[in-house]
Amino acid sequence: MQFTYKKVYVKFAYIKNYMYLCSVIIKKMCNPLNSVEMNENLEERIGRQKKKISDYLRIAPVIGISKEDMERQTDLMLKDLSKLMKQREK
Repeated sequence: MQFTYKKVYVKFAYIKNYMYLCSVIIKKMCNPLNSVEMNENLEERIGRQKKKISDYLRIAPVIGISKEDMERQTDLMLKDLSKLMKQREK
């Protein structure tokens, strides 16, 4: 089997383009979200946590949850909110 310069060059170009596309895909897969998307996501999570706390404090007395259980659950939710707020400060 005889190879001509043109056939070898075409195969090389094909392999080179394939490797480039693979590297682009890998970079996109491994690259974390950019800072703007991360901040938007974090702000959204903080907003959801605040809403969850306010909804719980409004509904808990209506459904008859004891004060101790309310305090325990509220402390857990505030702890989660605190973690999110610390992430925002970084």
